[in-house]
Amino acid sequence: MRKVAEGGLYHEKTDDRDGCHRSRGTTRTSRQSARQDLKAAVSLPSDPKYKEEVQVTLNTSRDGLYFSTRAKHYHVGMRVSVILGYTPNDRCNSTSLGKVVRIDRLEDGSFGIAVHIEMR
Repeated sequence: MRKVAEGGLYHEKTDDRDGCHRSRGTTRTSRQSARQDLKAAVSLPSDPKYKEEVQVTLNTSRDGLYFSTRAKHYHVGMRVSVILGYTPNDRCNSTSLGKVVRIDRLEDGSFGIAVHIEMR
């Protein structure tokens, strides 16, 4: 395991037995968040009628993320599956479970969705 500093964040990088590189980012304080352009795949595990949506995050923190979407089906309290750092067809994608905690109406007519990660 080695620590790598990137833009004020410290990442512990490890190589797992499956060949996947894992990165666990931490900020200098637990409340601090960082602007990161990470792709996130968001889906509703209990409702297959909604397709998986891949969006670039507007903000991430240790236990949450914020992204914009034009989809209108999200609501506060909704459970979602999230793959943060999503890469298509990558066997190393790891799903986390989260809950929508806030929805903002953005100036361009889209919605800002805040998700709290509850289980990794």
